[in-house]
Amino acid sequence: MSQAAPDISQKISTQTTTSKSLSDQHKQNNFREDLEGEAPEQVRISKDKKTMTLIWSDGAEKSISASELRDNCRSAQSVKLRITNLAVPAPKDLAIKDVKPIGSYGINIVFSDDFDRGIYPWGYLQKIVNETKETNQS
Repeated sequence: MSQAAPDISQKISTQTTTSKSLSDQHKQNNFREDLEGEAPEQVRISKDKKTMTLIWSDGAEKSISASELRDNCRSAQSVKLRITNLAVPAPKDLAIKDVKPIGSYGINIVFSDDFDRGIYPWGYLQKIVNETKETNQS
């Protein structure tokens, strides 16, 4: 009698689910951290509208350009373009047209080209401002 080959599809399915669950947990943790960020005391837009400055309760001031904000946008469209290596860096002359509060956890930024799809939670803004500064200082 020949023995039937063992059915490994169940095992593969379980491993895939486990990997996916871990990836989803990582994404949830990152998203949770972004939402748990402290709101700044003030959000200032420069006169030329090309820079946003965040002023925190400890007196720290962090600035970031409109183009850097746009390059770090997490809208579905922006993320898809980055994943597929089709993203084009934002123009250096991009400006901030408007800033709208999104609940108590962040802001929506409208850019001079009328792109308005990104939501920036306070924790995420803290993270990208700090990463941008580290990159620029290197």
